[in-house]
Formats: sequence, C-alpha cells, structure tokens
Amino acid sequence: MAGPRDERTHFLYLKWSDLYNREKPFQLFLDIPKESPDQRKSNLVYEEGPEEIVHDVRGRESEFSIDNNGFTYIKHSTKLSSEQFEDHAAVEGCYLPECEKLLRKHLEGVDRVHFFDWRLRNNSLSKWYGKLVNLSDPAQPLPPEKHVHVEPRLTVTVDQAPDAVVRRVHLHLGDDAEYLLKGRVRTINVWKPLNGPIEDWPLAVCDGKTVKDENMIETDHIRRQYDGTTMYAQYSEGMKWYFMSQQQNDDVLLLKNFDSNSDVLARYAPHASFGLANEGAAPRQSIEVRALVFTYPKNC
Repeated sequence: MAGPRDERTHFLYLKWSDLYNREKPFQLFLDIPKESPDQRKSNLVYEEGPEEIVHDVRGRESEFSIDNNGFTYIKHSTKLSSEQFEDHAAVEGCYLPECEKLLRKHLEGVDRVHFFDWRLRNNSLSKWYGKLVNLSDPAQPLPPEKHVHVEPRLTVTVDQAPDAVVRRVHLHLGDDAEYLLKGRVRTINVWKPLNGPIEDWPLAVCDGKTVKDENMIETDHIRRQYDGTTMYAQYSEGMKWYFMSQQQNDDVLLLKNFDSNSDVLARYAPHASFGLANEGAAPRQSIEVRALVFTYPKNC
C-alpha cells in the first residue's frame, strides 16, 4: 500500500536475450576502429518494468541499515559550497576526508578506506552541450542513471570477493592487496544532492534482501583506462523500492555495492533514478563518492 508521500514509477530493467547465452552482455566506452566488422558499442536491451511503489523513508530513516537493507540515510553538512564540488582539489582535499569520517562512524569494523572514484551528476547538461565528455574527469557531470544496476563494476558471488573487485583492489592497493583481500571487503557509495531539495529525478534504492542473485546480470564495461563489470537487474516480483522525499544537501545516502561477508542480509542494493511529475523543478545535481572499505583479517 502506498503512503501519502510514496511515488509510483516504471523502472528500466535489463531484458533477457538468448544472445547472452552466446556472448556476454557488454558496453564499450571507446571508439571502435572503422575496419572492425562489429561496430556495436553494446548488446544490451532494456525494458520498462511494471508500475512499482517507491516508498518514502522520510521520518523512518532509522528502520534501514547498510547490512539489513544495503543502504542507510545519515545527516552530514559539508564544509564545501555546491560550486566547490567542480574543483578537484576541494573535493579530494576536503570532501573525501569528510566521507572517510562518515564511513568510519556509520559502518562497523572499518580499518581502512580507499576512495577510487567520484562523479558529479546533473540532469541539466546545457553547459556541456557540444563538448565531448571526458569520462576520466569526475567533475564533468553525467546525467542520472535510469537503469536498475549495481555499481561500480563488480560481480556478486557467494563466498569470496569477485574477480572485478579483486582486480580493483590489486590496481589501487598494490602490495597490500593480498592481505586486505583476506579480510572483509566492501564497496560503498556516499551519495548526496548539491542543490536540494531534490524534486527532479531522485535516486531510488532497492532493499537488497528482496533481490534474487540470479536476476543480476553481469555486463562488461570496457573503457580506455579500465575494464570492469556492472550488474544490471532483471525485474522480479517482491522487489521493494525506497527513496527520500525532498532530499536535502545534508541528507546523505550510504549505498552498498558489494560485501564479501555472506552472513549479512543485504550484500548490495540495486538503484536507479526515476522521474517525478514536477513541472518547473530545478534539475537535480548530485555527487557520488565510491570507496573500498576494508576490515583487516583476523588471526592473520
């Protein structure tokens, strides 16, 4: 049953194709040589799911936790102004340390945090029209992601960190990687608005314990700098969706994308943005910070 501030929407899910029995789903984010016989940049096909209720967490934030649901909302006021988030030095010198303090405060067993990516998003990209977007520059905003997915580029397995996570840990942590991979490994997004309250394309998150692993399809993401994977979701009955109405700049979402601990109820939380029938609303602006969070191995 929908409450007074709940919303109804149709999410975009990955549509299954028999083609995926012969070739892995993929997306290319680079130029294809003209002489290549295959000019496809993707073999993905999406479909609109049935109408679903997106429940409002406003006023009931304490009911949701990162391990039981895959997400949680917290309060935090940054020292940066919204304009400063386009400045690499300001984000990396001020905001990332703030995010590390948040993760250490609100997650259990945090021994080490490594930030490997951050990205601005903006639903009005007029200032970038006519320009080639540099995916390697996180300050160049991308539009909100409208397909149900789990990021950044990981594979969900039951007993151990998947290959994509292992590769990323080795890439960023070097000689410490083997030791860190023996402990608990999590990938966590820190997500917040920059021009709240959000009244245009809020971010919705799916309760991780309502998602079936078999409905998450691994997709190769091939970029010039890094090859990885994203998990796209197929629709299944029983998925429960949530968002925060009128999300303000100090309403911060912690979102789990992977957890090597198989004992928790939610090891990840699929998510996607969805449109609101709110004519004249300011286009959403937001920042997401992506972190590897390690708990050191015991008796090692």
